[in-house]
Amino acid sequence: MKQLFAYETTRRKVRRAFAALREQGIKAKENHLCCTTCATDDMSPVGRRGGVYWHGQNDDNFREDGELYIGFFTDSGKGSDVVAKKLVDALHSERLVVEWNGDTGTKVLVRSKKKEKRERY
Repeated sequence: MKQLFAYETTRRKVRRAFAALREQGIKAKENHLCCTTCATDDMSPVGRRGGVYWHGQNDDNFREDGELYIGFFTDSGKGSDVVAKKLVDALHSERLVVEWNGDTGTKVLVRSKKKEKRERY
């Protein structure tokens, strides 16, 4: 049997979590531009409520290995921990596997659950 990552299911759940964050006034962009620098530059200013994103390189890695790294920030850097906690809570509300060590210098990780695909004979 082949192990495949449940990319589409996980991605839909992350998108719903991002929609919930937008309702809270947090700027949330999905598969936004190519890299961290471009994504954060394009999204700024985000104000005190902050922003969350994943970019094209993150999405490519997610498709390959089932791990999606999501960035978060505020314009001043102050309150980034609050933005990250809201992100983690929104992801957990979608029943996603989430890892974050509490360090505002690291991204939040969503691990896609693997699903097995049976080979046809």
